[in-house]
Amino acid sequence: MEWAQTHAMNPTVDVLSENIIRVYFSSLDSSKVGRIGYVDLNAKNPSEVINISDKPILDIGLDGTFDDNGVVPSSIITHKGIKYLYYFGFQMVKKVRFLIYSGVAVSTDNGNTFKRHSDVPVLDRNKTDKYICSLPHVIQDNNVFKVWYSGVNEWTQVKGKTLPLGNIRFAESSDPTMFAASNIKKCLEPLKDEFSLSRAFVYKRNDTYHMLFSRRMRETDKYKLGYAQSQEGIQWNRNDNYLKISDSTSKWDDQMICYTSLIQINGQHLLFYNGNGFGETGFGYAVVKY
Repeated sequence: MEWAQTHAMNPTVDVLSENIIRVYFSSLDSSKVGRIGYVDLNAKNPSEVINISDKPILDIGLDGTFDDNGVVPSSIITHKGIKYLYYFGFQMVKKVRFLIYSGVAVSTDNGNTFKRHSDVPVLDRNKTDKYICSLPHVIQDNNVFKVWYSGVNEWTQVKGKTLPLGNIRFAESSDPTMFAASNIKKCLEPLKDEFSLSRAFVYKRNDTYHMLFSRRMRETDKYKLGYAQSQEGIQWNRNDNYLKISDSTSKWDDQMICYTSLIQINGQHLLFYNGNGFGETGFGYAVVKY
């Protein structure tokens, strides 16, 4: 497929039923521009593929808009029969590597087709983050929609490259399609051996918020898995050793793990993630016990 030459980036998981897990991802064309498709997996044996989308469910945006050079999924929720797929879009500019802001697309047919809610971002440039508001993860907590995302207000030098310095931010809203810039809170910043934190995946259990996130390391420019807990979702206590995956026995994920999504189904916790090359080698899953 021309639109899907390489990569299966940022696996974003939606449990359609006790039998089917749908994983949205972004694949790149020959020009390295991403579009969003999906794969359906057998929930009782997630290594078994049931169906693959033959065309993108979300294409790039109009020329000049925030997502005209690629779209990547990041989070999905269902509210009042409508699925909201949160994604981030790339726009190429001259003086920095790129700009990234986040949008939302909606589906009224159980995720088979999506339509942009708007041609402008749901998370846009603001005083806290001038360059990037990406990798949003949204949950509905009672009647409030809460989002954690990776925000960038400066760039840093790593191994001869100018790369974004990512922090985890938080905002909330009563509207799943609108998060006010005035409502943004700072959550986590990189440690000295890190330069970017991203793809916060947040879930609530026993009145405690749990966050998985990706830690991009200065020495290697590769990702490791991070973990934190919070009572209110804003102030977090890190414990990166809490959730571990055993060492890989294959070459596709032996150097890095990133962009995780965690689900519970059929009595198991399944962690979906990208391995080496930021999804160049596809995505996989691990059974997690904790």
